[in-house]
Amino acid sequence: MHARIFTDSVSFMDISMFRVEGMQVTITPGWKYKPCDVAVMYGLANPPRRSQQGRLRNAIYREHNGPIVVIESSLIGRSFNQRLPGWLAALRRRPLRPRQVHPYYRVAVGGALGDDADFCAENSPPDRWERAKAEFGIRLKPYRAEGDYILLVGQVPKDASLRGIDMVRWLHETAAAIRKISDRSILIRLHPSTRWRDQEAIVHACSTVPRVAISRGRRPFADEVANAWVCVTLSSGAAIDALIAGVPPICLSPASLAYRLCSNSLDDIEHPKKPEREQFMRDLCHSQWTPREMSDGTAWRHIFPAVEREMARTGGDSGEHGAGRSRVIWAVQADHQGYHRPETVLSPSEKQRWARSLALWTVAARILPGKRKRYLHRRATALFMLGRYGEAELVFSGVRSRNPDFPGGHEGAARSAEKLGHWGIAAEAWAAASRLAPGRKALAGHAAALLKLGRLAEAEAVFGLLCERFPAEIAGYRGLERIASERGDWPLALQMQDVIWKTLSDPDAMRRKVLLLVRLQRIAEAKEIVKELEAGSSPLAYLLASMPLLEATHDWATMSQLLGTNEALLLGNWQLLHSYLGVLGRLGRADEALDVLDRSRAGKEAARKKLRINCLIQAHRYFEAGECLRQIWEHGSIDEFSPELLSPMVSAAWEAGGPDLANVVLDRVDAEAPHTVAGELLRLSAIFQRTRLRSLNCLASSSESAFDQGPHIEQLVRDHLAHSPGSMGAESRRDAVRDICGIFVRLRSGHADFFPDPSFVLNEALEVATCIAEAFDELKPLSLIRLGDGEGCMLPYRPELEVFRETDREATQQTWWGGAAQVDDALEWQLKEAIRSADVVGLPDLDRTSRGILSNSLEALGDGGRNARGLLASIDFAAGNTSKQAVLTSCHIHQSLSFWGIWDVLLPRLGAVSLITCHAKLGGVLAQRHGITIETVHLVPPEHKYAAGFASIAGDAHYPHAFTRLRDRLSGQLRGRVFLISAGMLGKIYCMWIRQAGGIAIDIGSAADFWCGHDTRSVVDIVTYRSPAGVAEQVRDLASEHSRFARLLPLDTSAKLLLGNPA
Repeated sequence: MHARIFTDSVSFMDISMFRVEGMQVTITPGWKYKPCDVAVMYGLANPPRRSQQGRLRNAIYREHNGPIVVIESSLIGRSFNQRLPGWLAALRRRPLRPRQVHPYYRVAVGGALGDDADFCAENSPPDRWERAKAEFGIRLKPYRAEGDYILLVGQVPKDASLRGIDMVRWLHETAAAIRKISDRSILIRLHPSTRWRDQEAIVHACSTVPRVAISRGRRPFADEVANAWVCVTLSSGAAIDALIAGVPPICLSPASLAYRLCSNSLDDIEHPKKPEREQFMRDLCHSQWTPREMSDGTAWRHIFPAVEREMARTGGDSGEHGAGRSRVIWAVQADHQGYHRPETVLSPSEKQRWARSLALWTVAARILPGKRKRYLHRRATALFMLGRYGEAELVFSGVRSRNPDFPGGHEGAARSAEKLGHWGIAAEAWAAASRLAPGRKALAGHAAALLKLGRLAEAEAVFGLLCERFPAEIAGYRGLERIASERGDWPLALQMQDVIWKTLSDPDAMRRKVLLLVRLQRIAEAKEIVKELEAGSSPLAYLLASMPLLEATHDWATMSQLLGTNEALLLGNWQLLHSYLGVLGRLGRADEALDVLDRSRAGKEAARKKLRINCLIQAHRYFEAGECLRQIWEHGSIDEFSPELLSPMVSAAWEAGGPDLANVVLDRVDAEAPHTVAGELLRLSAIFQRTRLRSLNCLASSSESAFDQGPHIEQLVRDHLAHSPGSMGAESRRDAVRDICGIFVRLRSGHADFFPDPSFVLNEALEVATCIAEAFDELKPLSLIRLGDGEGCMLPYRPELEVFRETDREATQQTWWGGAAQVDDALEWQLKEAIRSADVVGLPDLDRTSRGILSNSLEALGDGGRNARGLLASIDFAAGNTSKQAVLTSCHIHQSLSFWGIWDVLLPRLGAVSLITCHAKLGGVLAQRHGITIETVHLVPPEHKYAAGFASIAGDAHYPHAFTRLRDRLSGQLRGRVFLISAGMLGKIYCMWIRQAGGIAIDIGSAADFWCGHDTRSVVDIVTYRSPAGVAEQVRDLASEHSRFARLLPLDTSAKLLLGNPA
C-alpha cells in the first residue's frame, strides 16, 4: 500500500511530519497530483482558487479515488492575534490577516466540514475535552436568557467552506430575512480577513436593512458574542465559540460542524435550540490533534478505521494498483525506523496512568493512616514521574523525617534534589541512604553530589569505596578520573583512563585520553595511541579515539570518510553520531545529517531534539525547526530548554503568536529554570530576549519608542546577579561576568557613542549603520572592525591567565591556517594598531561573553576555556586602547544589521562595493540581492577550519603570501570606495590599510558565509542572521520619519526628508 503526503498543499506548515504507519510513504512536493492509495493533504477543494496551491488541492479531490486524509485548522484552542496594517497592506487594499495560533489541527478522512469529514469521533470519551478545558481555560457558560442583538457572522468571501455562495449577497439576504421575523437589532460581524472592497460592498448592500450595525472584526469575537441573543452562521467555526459562550447558534449550512446539533432555520430565531453540549465537545476534541500527535502516529491510528471504510467504499482503485487490490492490513510499527521513544518523556497514556496513581495514593494516604509511609512514598514517586520535582522533594522529605530507617525515602529525596540542583540536600540524602543500604546506586549518587559541591576530598573517598566494593562498576573509576582533572593532575587522569580501558574495556576512555593529550599539545602521543588502536581488536575504541585528533587538525574530509564507512557503529554511539553530524554540517550536507539522525537510536531524547533543531536550521528548514521548538515549549520539560535554543525558540514564538506567545516562553524560563549553571544561563539569556522583544513590539506598533534606549543591559545583568541565588560552584564565574559589566559601565560613561547590544536594541543597530552612511556621504575614511575570541588569543592576557596564552595561540592559529603560519611580533603589533585606529570597534557583547564564561571556567583547558579567555582579552584590550571618539558596539554587529533588515537598506544605498573574501560567488549574490555594483574582488584562502566546506581556492597560504600581496594592492588612492571584508583576524589589518588609503572598510565576517549559503556559526548566530517577516519594511518606514536615521534611506529620499520635503 502506498500513501503520498502532498507537502505543497500548504505553505505555512510542514505536513511531511505526518506519520502514516503500515504503508510505503512518499513525500510528494510539486503542483501535480500523483497516483497513490491514500492521499494526505492540507486544506479543502475550492474551484474558485486558481493559485498553484489551489489547483493542486482541487486536483487531489478531483483525481484521487480512495481515502484522502485532510489536515485543517483547529476550532477549539485557536486564537487570532491582530496585526496593524502597514504601507504594504494599504497598497494591496486588504487588511493584514490576523496571525492565527493553532496548537491543534483537525484530521479527518474525506474533508474537514460537517457533512464530508469522517473524524472517527462519535461518542468519544471525555479525556481530551477535559484536557482542552484545562489547557485553554475553557468553561461552558450557561445558555443566555436574554441578549441585546442578533449576531450575524460573516466569513471570508470565496472561502472553501462557502462552496460557491456569494458572502456579500448572503449577508444581505439573511439580514433582510431576519428583519421580517424579528424586531431585534442585528450586528453583522465581518471576518477580519475580508478585503476592504468586500467590506464596502457588504456595508452598501446591508444599508437598506433597518437597525443593522456592522463590525469589521477588529474586536475579539468573545466581546461581540457576549451580549448576543443568538448567533447566526452559514458554516463558520464561530458557532462553536458561541456554544461555549452560552449563545445558541443557528447553522444554515450542513457544512457547519454544529449543523446536526443546533437549529437550522431562521424561524427558530426567537426560540433557538439549546442543545446538550458536553458530548459534542468531547467528539470535537477527538477530531483535532497536536503536531506531535500527528508526527508520532497517534492521529493516524485514530482515523485509520475511517481510512478502511473509505477504501471499502471506493474499491481502492487509485490508478496505481488497480481494482483487484486486496484489503489493507494495518499493523502498528512500534519500532518504526526513525522514531525513538524517549527514556525520560512519558507518553500521554503513561502520564494519565501516573496522574491516576497520584490521585489514588493521595486519597489512600489520608484514609489509611496505618500504611501512610508506603502510600506517601508512592505519591512522591508519582509526583517525580510527572516532573513535579519540588512537590516530590517535599513529600520525600516528610517520609524521611518520619521514617529515618527507610532507604526509599532518602533515595527519592536525593533524586528529586538532583533534578532541582539542590546538591547539598542530595548529598545528605544519599549519605543517609548509603548508611542504611550501602549499594552501588547510593554510593555513586553520594559521590556525584559531593563532586558537584566541589568537596573533592570527600568525593574521592566515596568514589574509592565504590571501586573497592564494586570493582566492575565504572562510575567509581570515572569519578576518580574526573577529580584528577578538576585538580589539574594530568598524569593521574591519564593513568585512570588507562585503568578504565584495561580493566573495564570502556572504549570511551581512549577518546577522553586522546582528547586530553590534544589539549595538552602532546599530539605525537595521541597519534601513537590511535595507531595502536587501529591495529587492535576494538573498532569502536579506534573510531572514538580518532575523533579528537581529527577535530584538532580540522581534517573533516578524513573524519567524514572514516565515520561514513562504519555506519553500524556510528548509528549506535552518541559520541560518534554527534561528531559525524557536526562534520556533515560543516561540509554543507545538513539534509544528509538529518537522515542519519533519523536512522539512529543513540542519545537521550533531549539531546537528540537539540541536535535535530541544529541540523534543520543548518539545512535552512526553518519552519520545521520552529515546529520542533514549539513542541518543546508547549509539551517539553524545562530540562529541554537550553541557552542555545532560547533565542531561536523566542523568535519562533514571536513569529507564530506575536509578543504574547514569546513572553509566555520567557515567563516559563523565569518560573521554572533550576538553580544550576544551565538555569543561570537560561535566566540571563531571557534578559537579552526580553530587551529584543521590547524593540520588536514597539516596531510592530509603529512607535518611535522603538528608538528608546531603555534600561542598559549591563545594569540588568548586574541586578540579576546581585539578587539571584546563583548556581552551586559557579560564584567565581559570576564574579567574572560582574567584572565585565563594570567594564561596560565605565565604557558607557567614557564614550559618547557606546552601542554594545545592537542585536537586542534596534536604536543601537541604526546608530552604527548611520555612522557608515555618514562616512559614505562625506567621503570620510572609516574602519569598522570586530573582535572575537580568536583576536583575543593574539592580545595580552590577564596575569593570572598568562599560563594559557601560548597553547591558546597555537590552537587558534591551527584553526585559522592549519598550523602553517605563526603570528609574529610584527603581525601582533599591526593587529593592535588596527584596533587603536578603528572608528568603529565591535566588542564581545554581554550575551555571548556571559554564556562563554558561565559555561566554562576561565582555567579550563578545552575550546570553551580558550574561547572565554579570548573574549575577555578582547574586551580588556579594547577598553584600554580605543579612542574616546571611536564608536563601540558589538562584535555581532554584522548579524544585528541582518536581523533588523538594515543591510537591505544600507547596501543598495552604497551603490558599489569591493570585496575581500574567500567566496568567489559573494559578488554575484550581493549584486542579485541588493542591485549593487561589484568593483573589485580580492580572493583570499578560507579559514582552515572551514576550508573543506567551501570551494577551494588555489594559490599560496593566506598568511604570509596573500597577506603581503594585498598590502601592495590596498596602498593606492581609495578615497570614498567601500570594501566589505571577510578575512578573519587579518581582515582587521586590511580595514586599517583601507582607512589609511582613504577608503571605507566594513568587517562583515561570517555574514559572507551566511549570504553564500554556509552556516559556519552556532544556531544562535544563524537565527540572528534571519530577519523576522516584515521587520525590514517596518524599520524602513520608522526610519523615514526619524530626523537622524532617515540618512539610511536612498540618497534622494533621505535628502528630501532631511529638508522637510518628503513629497
